[in-house]
Amino acid sequence: MRISFYPSIDTHFNKCIEALNNYDLTSAYRHLQVAYKPLSRLHSKNSKWAVYYLNLSSIYNNSGRFWESIECCHKAQAIIKKQKQREIEAKAASNLANSYLNLSDYSQALKHVQRAIGLYKKQTNNLLLSEEYLTLGQILLRKGQWSQAVKAVSKALLLSRQSQNKQREGRALIRLGYIFRADPQIFLEGGYLHLAIDHFRQAERYFREIEYKPGLIEAIYERANTYLSLGMVDKSKELINRIQSMIPEESPWRFFLLRLKYCISNREEQFEQAIDYARKLHRFYAQAEDKKGQAESLEMLGSSYYNLSNMQEAEKYGQKALEMSKAIGDKLIEGQSQDLLNAIDSIGKLNQASSADSG
Repeated sequence: MRISFYPSIDTHFNKCIEALNNYDLTSAYRHLQVAYKPLSRLHSKNSKWAVYYLNLSSIYNNSGRFWESIECCHKAQAIIKKQKQREIEAKAASNLANSYLNLSDYSQALKHVQRAIGLYKKQTNNLLLSEEYLTLGQILLRKGQWSQAVKAVSKALLLSRQSQNKQREGRALIRLGYIFRADPQIFLEGGYLHLAIDHFRQAERYFREIEYKPGLIEAIYERANTYLSLGMVDKSKELINRIQSMIPEESPWRFFLLRLKYCISNREEQFEQAIDYARKLHRFYAQAEDKKGQAESLEMLGSSYYNLSNMQEAEKYGQKALEMSKAIGDKLIEGQSQDLLNAIDSIGKLNQASSADSG
């Protein structure tokens, strides 16, 4: 009697994906390893191996091991090189786009997400297509292409609604809210910040309804961030406490909360504490090889030293942030770093003028 190992393999692949969607990386990896035993009896060029490597790629990408994620994608692509496996090709392109986005290589990320979009359009898979438009929106935002980013994320929102997927719809609402908060042109319009909060609240409602905790935490985090932009520190602190009660001690979210605590420390003029938070963030991002995070934390260090009137250190970190943000093509952080350096330059000129007058 011939026994098929495919059902067992597919079952654990599906459970792996389900765990990934819930950010349960331990369970995802366990299911993948359970699938490995029956998988090892198949030929190395069987397409199931490609799916295995793509699932492993997703685990690595969510663990901050971005180069290993890329390597797994390349292994999957090599397996199906002479096969017509469009769905696997699309997933490989999608994973590559996300890994390069996390590495702040926006040109490579853009190339691969456009490939994934093209393949998913041919499959008329609106749900998976919506995910790619979300990724595209993030890439365009980092490149400073605001209107195109809004269009991409709005497309993702429409596709997720057509697919009746509230998890994906909630994520699209968060991305739109983030753009409303981050755009330097509309930032000055308080109404847009309140619109961002409305988007985050709607996402929270969806995630509560479907009991999706990772999305709920992210939506609350972004709302707390926006309250800080509006100067509503007490409300932001309240939400930070809520998030801390929802996550385990070892969660990476503990590091992301440092960013909010940094902003609060600056607002409350606790600049030494702000510097400590920024240094911890920089170490975290350096370990994860997250160049965007490193550039952002360098700018944060520069801004805190500026607030302490230590212009030498402020300029040093501001210049490092500018160089790194330019190298990765991140227009958001580049603009913030340049604003910091311009402010330092203005202070220097004022001091020179004051010295000349007193002389």
